[in-house]
Amino acid sequence: SFLSFLKEHGELAVKLVQVLSKEMTAVLNAADQFAFTPARERLARLLLELSDRFGESDDAGIRITLKLRREDLAQMTAVTVETVVRLLHDFQENHLIMVHGRELMIINAERLTKIAGMPLSR
Repeated sequence: SFLSFLKEHGELAVKLVQVLSKEMTAVLNAADQFAFTPARERLARLLLELSDRFGESDDAGIRITLKLRREDLAQMTAVTVETVVRLLHDFQENHLIMVHGRELMIINAERLTKIAGMPLSR
């Protein structure tokens, strides 16, 4: 059985506990972020993370190549679709992003980073 295996290989049991502890810490940190971080900050952070993973830089800014629906962004930030629409409009009005349909471009990553509460080392 699995327990017998762990008893025989104590070093693996310790490693397993370390991995599980690290994963649990990450889950708790994510839960804290959703519970205590304002929606504006969460959406800004998500857009920056998406730009890091799926962004292509050009003269105008960083184009997020992943085509996400407003519903997807709402689920990823644990807010309503209406909140996402309002925040995207606000970000666009403040010249932080450009939105055209499902295409999104970050045009002021520095200011968006400040809103996200992230270090400015980008």
